[in-house]
Formats: sequence, structure tokens, C-alpha cells
Amino acid sequence: MSDAPSAQNRLPDFYIIGAAKCGTTTLYKELEADGRIFFCSPKEPCFFDSDVAWDKGIDWYHSLFADATAGQLCGEASTNYTRWPQVEAVPERIHQYSPDAKLIYIMRDPVKRAHSHYVHRWTKETHRHKPFTMGVREYIEQDPMCFDSGRYCDQIEQYLRYFPRDQILLLVFEDMLADQQACLHRVYEFLGLQWQEPQQQDLKSENVSADFRYHLKRHQMMEKYKALKFMRNFTKLLPKSTRDFLYNKVVDKLPGYKSIDAGFEPVPLSEGDRQWLVELYRPHNQRLSQQFGIDVSRWQN
Repeated sequence: MSDAPSAQNRLPDFYIIGAAKCGTTTLYKELEADGRIFFCSPKEPCFFDSDVAWDKGIDWYHSLFADATAGQLCGEASTNYTRWPQVEAVPERIHQYSPDAKLIYIMRDPVKRAHSHYVHRWTKETHRHKPFTMGVREYIEQDPMCFDSGRYCDQIEQYLRYFPRDQILLLVFEDMLADQQACLHRVYEFLGLQWQEPQQQDLKSENVSADFRYHLKRHQMMEKYKALKFMRNFTKLLPKSTRDFLYNKVVDKLPGYKSIDAGFEPVPLSEGDRQWLVELYRPHNQRLSQQFGIDVSRWQN
């Protein structure tokens, strides 16, 4: 009799647990292209986050993997799983259901990551559809998740309370960009899969927030024009590719474009705020280096 789990009770063999804004989507897309791996939809079910999907129950979670074949590895990629202390008890819950699962954790220059997370949080979570009105330092002081998620050593230690060290693969996003094949070779070896050439020519960071802001600005820009009946009727006649072409050709010539465009661009990271973050992260980076051998020298400036 086969030892493979039935379709009704499949759970992930591995989790991409974060950190947010460190290339998890990039890695997910590369692995998703491999037919030996099945990722659930949505990419980030966040089942083990009590504020998102925990109340849906384990049967709902099982259902996300019901289409996987017996020969495929199952995976999911929820960055909420390393947002301690704002999101608690995740490692314990994962261990309860998947004690043998492998965990992939990606890190990045924490200062750049914090600024990127601030952009993501503002546009998609805390101030949806609203222009930026504060910079990263003021925002972090109100929403410490953007800082805490970059305390990598603390996040890893939460998992080490439940999982042995050899079940956790630590990656650095800058290394992924510098040597794509070496990084992916480590991932395949960790997952117990025979190495194969990457599906993409080059790993590139998925700038999801920039794409999201583009559509926000486009919606704001075109809202008043769509209020005109003839404009609504006219645009319905055009295929999406033509609408996209026309928008990108004329948008910067429309009245009000500059103010809308500027409002949805995040406040740049000033040198003062950058140095503030560098110093805040310094002791956390030093612990990361001492305990896990991660080269943090490129982040300490």
C-alpha cells in the first residue's frame, strides 16, 4: 500500500515562510513552473494566521491541496508566517499539522526591506487607495510590523522552538540575484528534488507594489472620465490591449495627472531615516551573523 497522503488530507511538504519583500514571490514563481511541485491557490493562504484564515478550519486548508498528484510536493508561501510578534503562534500551529515540513526563509538588507514593506502595507493593507502622507520613519513608529519583520534572528528563533535547524533553509536575496543557479540548486537539494535548469533566464524581484500603485493611479485618473456616459460606452468597445496602449500614451497629458501620480508615489527614504534604521538593525544583524553565519557586512553601512 502506498504511503502517499490521500487527496483529501494533503498538507504542504514545505513552506516559504518569508520574510515579506525579500523575493518570496520570485522564488515561488520559479518553483511553481516545475511540474513536480504543486502550490495552492491563493499563493498566500495565511491559514496559520489567526487574524486571516485560521477560523476556516483544517478541512478548508486540506481542500487547497486536493488537486495535487501523489508524486508532487505540496508547498505554499505566506509571508505572514514570519511577522512575529504581531502574528503569534504560527510555528506551533505549523508544527502541530506538519512537523516534518521543510521551511524556506529569505532575508534581504533589512533597511531596504523595511522601506519596501512600508510601501506594501500602506498601499495594500492600512491605507488602501489613499495617497502617501508620511515617510517610513513616522509610519514605522505607528506600525512596528515593518521594522519587526526585519528582525530576522528573532523570527528564526520562533521556529527553532519547534523545528530542528536542518528543516530550515536560510537564503539571502542578494545572493539569489548574484548567483541564481547556486541558490536554486540549494533549494532543490533541500527539497530532495533532482536539480534542473531554472525556468527563468534570470531571477528578478517581483515589484508587486509598483504594479498595484500603477492600477490605483490609473483608477483615480480615469474615474472622472468614466463618469461620462459616452466615454464608458466608447471604452467598452475597445479591447483591453488597446485601452492599455491609449492610457499609457496619453495619461501624462491629462489634467490632474501630475498631482495624482505624485500622491501615490511613496515618500523616498531619506539619508537620516536610512541611518536611523541601520543603527536600529545593527544589533539584530550582529546576532544573525553570530548565530547563523549570515554575512551582514553588506548591510552595515
